Amino acid sequence: MNKIFNLKNGMRMAYTYDPNVHSVCWGVFVGVGSADETDATSGISHLIEHMCFKGTDTRSAFDIVRETEDLGANLNAFTTKEQTAYYIQCVDDSVERCVEILADIVLHRTFDKQELEREKEVVIEEIAMSEDTPDDLAGELAGEAFWGEDSLARPILGNKQNVSGFSREQLLSHVGRYYTAQNAVLSVVGNIDEGEAKRLAERYFGFPQGEVAHTYPVCERGHRQIFKQKDVEQCNVVLSFDGLARYHQDTYASMVLDAVLGGGMSSILFQRVREELGLVYSIYTYGSQYEGRGSFNIYLGTTPAKLPLAIKTVANVIEELKLSGITPEQLERGRNQSLSNYVFGLENNMAVMRVQARSLLYKSEPFDADTEIAKLKQVSLEDVNALAKRLFADTPAVGLVAKENMDCVGYFNGKQ
Repeated sequence: MNKIFNLKNGMRMAYTYDPNVHSVCWGVFVGVGSADETDATSGISHLIEHMCFKGTDTRSAFDIVRETEDLGANLNAFTTKEQTAYYIQCVDDSVERCVEILADIVLHRTFDKQELEREKEVVIEEIAMSEDTPDDLAGELAGEAFWGEDSLARPILGNKQNVSGFSREQLLSHVGRYYTAQNAVLSVVGNIDEGEAKRLAERYFGFPQGEVAHTYPVCERGHRQIFKQKDVEQCNVVLSFDGLARYHQDTYASMVLDAVLGGGMSSILFQRVREELGLVYSIYTYGSQYEGRGSFNIYLGTTPAKLPLAIKTVANVIEELKLSGITPEQLERGRNQSLSNYVFGLENNMAVMRVQARSLLYKSEPFDADTEIAKLKQVSLEDVNALAKRLFADTPAVGLVAKENMDCVGYFNGKQ
């Protein structure tokens, strides 16, 4: 059972005891990501994540990886649009040493200037790699087209010009603003006693005080297409429609819609576009949910000759879905698929650590798997069909990576 505690500095901590494993997962989730940045600071949250591994007051970058691997632990981090997370997984007889390493990189990083200049080049290579990954790039372009002036339009990695120009002082200022006890949470899952978990948290995670106000202005959603010319064999397309905000009451219906429309090999899009017509190798749907807003997305990859018919077929499927809805059989299959995916995911303690961290960070509530499962089971045919009409009411924004441009939006607004 997930429990919540408040540390003496005001930091919140989520804890779940699992005596059936011999490992423990610790995570520090800070409420800052690319959505909190400006055009001038785009990419700084991700660069800070990298730099936390490049030396502390008492450890060099090599010391961090050597000590971690000496203990057989897994130390890593990631940055998203709205959070930066650092985590470690270790066996249950080396917890304190591993927790100290995790706290050290988050709280006592030095941002050495020489290390910073080297790491900038690493991140610039990461940006180049993402630009050479057509499906990822199509998603970034669709996000830019859909979110418009919203801060979510900015890429998590930032851009080469920004990254190369960031100073140590800028990184320290950003950390000082967002890395506070009130804007971060701890998440602990595994074979560790409650009292010991609280003792370690109090001893090592002395985050400074500081309230953080996140302001995300409401911006008009875009319905345009952004094209990037690349010498690739396939056209990579992402279609972005209106979606749901994080923890919206229709989230469970959205999970079922996702499964039915493009979540597996029996999904409508997979069967129609790939199995019946042979137009694509890969086609799937996915939702992106954020504070107060979200998007529902469709990805497909196909050759230039097949792209017009593939997009037209997707548009026809969307129109049929709005007019006729899904069937009871599809509802049952979609619910079962969603339920299985959800339950199977929670059988991994690392996944539980992340889920309960996000629940605490964004809702200030303990994570309750039984409640979530019950809500998913209650999704009705009317819930899904009403949601589909609402989400697909407007034309999508489009990100296209291909050798040549082609109007995809027109198939959804009657111009093709």
